[in-house]
Amino acid sequence: MLCKSTRRRHLLEPFLFLDVGLRESRIINSVHPWLGVRLQWLQDVSRIVGGNQLLISGVRTQAEQRTLYDNQTTRPAAYPGCSQHEFGFAADAKWLPITQITSKARLKVFTNAETNTFMGNAARHVGLHLVAGDTGHVQMYPNSEFKSWAVASGFCNPNPPFPKSALSYLSFLDRQSFLDIRQGLQGFIRV
Repeated sequence: MLCKSTRRRHLLEPFLFLDVGLRESRIINSVHPWLGVRLQWLQDVSRIVGGNQLLISGVRTQAEQRTLYDNQTTRPAAYPGCSQHEFGFAADAKWLPITQITSKARLKVFTNAETNTFMGNAARHVGLHLVAGDTGHVQMYPNSEFKSWAVASGFCNPNPPFPKSALSYLSFLDRQSFLDIRQGLQGFIRV
C-alpha cells in the first residue's frame, strides 16, 4: 500500500512536466528548423526507450553567450560570436536515465554514462554533431567547419585584442541585429 504522500505524487506526476514541455517546444521552435526536427525526434526516441530528454537551451544572444563564457564552471562555453547557439544551430539537453522493465519483470536503470552514450549515438544517427566534454550539447556543424566560417564572416574573433573581463562591458549586437543576421542566413543554410 502506498503512503498518502506517494499517492498524491503519482496523481500529480502528469502535470509536473507541463511547463517543461512548453519550454521545450519554445526551444525547438527557436532553433533552425533542420535542428528542431531532429531534437523532436530525439525527444520521441528518448521516451520510447524509457528515458526523457529535457531541453535546457537553444538560441542565445551574444550577451547571454558572453555571460556563460565569463562564468564557465562545469560546462565549456564558446567565445561570443563563435557559438552555434547564437545562430540557432545548437541546443543543450539533459538526458535522464533510461529505465526499462526486463524480460524477467525486473527494473533495469541505465547509468548516466550508458544513457548519454545511447542518446549520443542516436543524435549522430540523424546527422547531429557532439562536442567532447559537453554532454548533451548537439549542433548542426562540426566545430572546425563552423568556426572557420564564423571567423571568415567576421562574427567570431577568437583572439580578442582586449581581456575577457572587458567583454561584459561591450555590446557587439543588439537583439534586433542578431535576428536580422540570423534571418539573412536562413537561405544559405541547409534545411
